[in-house]
Amino acid sequence: MKYCPKCGSDLVAREEGGRERPCCPQCDYIYFGVHSIGVGGVVIQDGRVLLVRRAHDPGRGRWTIPGGYVEADELMEDCITREVLEETGLQTESEGIVNVRQQYRDTGNNVYIVFRLRPIGGEVRADGVEVDELGFFSPEEWETLTGLAPLTRHIISRAITSTKVKLKRVHPAEMSSAGFAMFGDFDEDDG
Repeated sequence: MKYCPKCGSDLVAREEGGRERPCCPQCDYIYFGVHSIGVGGVVIQDGRVLLVRRAHDPGRGRWTIPGGYVEADELMEDCITREVLEETGLQTESEGIVNVRQQYRDTGNNVYIVFRLRPIGGEVRADGVEVDELGFFSPEEWETLTGLAPLTRHIISRAITSTKVKLKRVHPAEMSSAGFAMFGDFDEDDG
């Protein structure tokens, strides 16, 4: 990045936070790099997991769980229910987070958060844009799928064999504001 996205000034290299970063000498903007948040949803119904086949690149023809990228003005939990509805026609409700993956490359840093979802309505159908085929698969059936991503295999295996969700949305009264969500340990005794 060469120019400040806030005021347009030339960025200069400056020590910030223990490393040299592009910074704006005019408005004190600091460039921390490219970050993205992706979400995936493991929808379980009658011991079977909803899988979708990607209709475009990257990964055209690969089987995976539905999901997508979180918009800048969107909560993760809202994003996954929106993405599943758009791709599959299925309305879902979050039961909590079952997995988190972080990956960094030269192009940026990505965090992928996987939710366990419960179907609550809608009619299952592929959108024909992002997804060209879908279905609910048992463990025996998904083991035979050609093109099932290894990460997806790991995630759905763990999600279907584990009956406990590790992180659920919590609602601390002192932190209730729009655009805020917090997930924490959940114990059955907590209600």
